Amino acid sequence: MPPLRPLAGFGTLFRWGLRLTCRWPRLLAIGLPAIILCALLGEGYVGGKHWDRPNDEWLDLWILFDEGMLGYILPLIALLTIASGLRVEIGRKTFVYHLVRPVSRTTMFLARFASGVLPATVLSTVVLGVTCIASGLDLPASVWLSLPVTSFVTAVAVGAFYYVVTTLFRGGMIIALVYTFVFESLFAGTRGAMQKLSIMFHVRGVHHGLTDEVFKENSDNVVRALDPEIDLGSIDWTNVSAFQKLQERVAYDDPMSAFLICVCIAAGLLVYGAWRISQRDFPLKD
Repeated sequence: MPPLRPLAGFGTLFRWGLRLTCRWPRLLAIGLPAIILCALLGEGYVGGKHWDRPNDEWLDLWILFDEGMLGYILPLIALLTIASGLRVEIGRKTFVYHLVRPVSRTTMFLARFASGVLPATVLSTVVLGVTCIASGLDLPASVWLSLPVTSFVTAVAVGAFYYVVTTLFRGGMIIALVYTFVFESLFAGTRGAMQKLSIMFHVRGVHHGLTDEVFKENSDNVVRALDPEIDLGSIDWTNVSAFQKLQERVAYDDPMSAFLICVCIAAGLLVYGAWRISQRDFPLKD
């Protein structure tokens, strides 16, 4: 049999994976609760009363994007749409039937990942858009155009981590959840360069690079939160420590550098995952 061309059969495998990922019951089960939650957050959190800071709708949305959407909701969407790509078939022993087809394991691994990135990006863009609409703020076009970019980078970067650990390890879903709720939160709350160990730190760099100028134009509090040199004693906040926490964050890279770092993280994870899959045996029965 002649050697296969690189990525031969990728399109067929991508469409196969997309059909499995985009089943309507599955998409509704993931998307509908996320949309409802984001609508409630956008309406209730933005413009609501906050005991630890002044009333500022633009600051509310800025924090909601950073801590809520990028901290939990978008990663969980990526987890639910991308992570189980090959894990289910490996567990059911149906994966071995694909190995007899004239495609490489690397192509199969990458195509199934890509088939999860597309719905993850679409769902994430929708929930971000719902949050913006529910906030009631008059956002410029630049913010709306940034939403699919942020969603895509999240799906690729953190989605690659979820996909690799759930494919290679039986307890991969638990590892992914622990990473999201424990380690990401730990890194995000750490002072100094330790924050850069977080995958979402670099995703946030893309998001902030595309949107911060708009928020700074509309909110002096966002300007203060992004300025580590400002005198905390001059801030009329009920809880100055909350403001200090924002100031202690390491400055993000410019959006292009952050994007390239996210791509490199995803590429490294996928190369490792593809190599591990190419070395494994998949018997019909254990």
